[in-house]
Amino acid sequence: MKNEIKTFSFDENGLKLVKQTQKGKNWPVVYLIHNDDQLYIGETTSVATRMGQHLKNPEKQSLAVMEIVFDGEYNKSVVLDYEQRLIKCCSADKNFKEILNRNKGQQAAHEYFKRDYYRKQFSSLWKELQKHGLAKNSLEIIENDNIFKFSPYNALTGEQNEVSV
Repeated sequence: MKNEIKTFSFDENGLKLVKQTQKGKNWPVVYLIHNDDQLYIGETTSVATRMGQHLKNPEKQSLAVMEIVFDGEYNKSVVLDYEQRLIKCCSADKNFKEILNRNKGQQAAHEYFKRDYYRKQFSSLWKELQKHGLAKNSLEIIENDNIFKFSPYNALTGEQNEVSV
């Protein structure tokens, strides 16, 4: 299973269906909750629990749909990395008027098992998001945009962190 995006209504009925999903309770995932104008991006190892928490949050009451990215090979490091990259790319893409995330996701870039492999796989996830109408520009366009290059969403590399200390 590669980058399977499943769509659920962001309400109690959607939560009930998420709880019945094979990887809905104990599997690392990245998810996007949105309406036509606003987007929230998150990661978790229990999307059913996290969805229940989001449903109780008054700031997210206007959101309507939850898209969950399931992949049989994801681990916690991958979803932390993807969450940060999605926040950064979606902010630069401007498909949504507002990104609701208060933080920028994991900021310190770190190595993890098969990181280069997952970094390359991110482009196929982005293409799937485009098919679902969650992104409009290609990664190439976004990454070559000055807004993206100089964005505060960019994490420092290990070497940059050492220099800044």
